[in-house]
Amino acid sequence: MDGNRLTIKGAVGELRWGYSPAASLSSWAIATDSAGVMRLTATVIQQDAFRASQRPLTFVVPRPTGAWTWTIHSLQIAGSTLVASINPQE
Repeated sequence: MDGNRLTIKGAVGELRWGYSPAASLSSWAIATDSAGVMRLTATVIQQDAFRASQRPLTFVVPRPTGAWTWTIHSLQIAGSTLVASINPQE
């Protein structure tokens, strides 16, 4: 952690529309900049274009005793690259 900056990285994640999977993700990272804006970047392995275009969407990271979840504020998917701004963890 550097001042107000924080980065979290992982190998597996999922974009969900409600309980429905919208995209399977890998190599993800969440970085918080000095202004406190949280950005998610990830590699898209598989996606349902319709579900990924719906709102509200969440980014979910499975954990041994549950999951970490963030609400997607804005989202761009270009090819296999996902970039999103996210709200603080729920």
